[in-house]
Amino acid sequence: MPHKKAIVPLLDDITPEAEIVGAVNTVFYHANGRLQGTILDGEGFVHGLINEGYTVSGSHCVLAGAGGAASAIAFSLLKQGCDRLYVQNRTQAKAIELVKRLKRTFPEKNIQAYVPDNQMFDIAINGTKLGMSEEDDLPFSESIIQRSNLIAECVLAPDMTKLLMTAKASGKQIHKGKHMLQAQLDLMLRFMGVDL
Repeated sequence: MPHKKAIVPLLDDITPEAEIVGAVNTVFYHANGRLQGTILDGEGFVHGLINEGYTVSGSHCVLAGAGGAASAIAFSLLKQGCDRLYVQNRTQAKAIELVKRLKRTFPEKNIQAYVPDNQMFDIAINGTKLGMSEEDDLPFSESIIQRSNLIAECVLAPDMTKLLMTAKASGKQIHKGKHMLQAQLDLMLRFMGVDL
């Protein structure tokens, strides 16, 4: 996970989305020896939602995280028509920096580096690694979980994270991290020139 940003300067070129996000998770070695990188976390996440019947356009979302995966997810949510995006991060300065980058690309969108106490959310997304270990804290407060219609996860394993179990026990709809990975596989093949 931490190498998504560190590898960028080593590549010959990156896609526009990867440039805005500042990270890559897929590198293609071209026949001419050039290395091209892209980030598919965000697009994969959004396609995973859509494939499961959820709508992003017009949605109000809250996102935990400001790293490579979370940045890509934020970009793709806004690109697909998310109307309001609230970013929370353990380090507030990183959330503010992400919001500044997003506002340069999406100046018409309502993007904030805080989460209002009374806001209802269509989707709450964990874009952090919290949940990989059962000892991890929840990425969201119980209040945010209660104010969200759908709780979505990026963590692949375990299949049912503490966040998803908490949300399910509260009667919330849940979206597992595996849907992001499944959608990314097709996107990865297309990026590498494989016809599907």
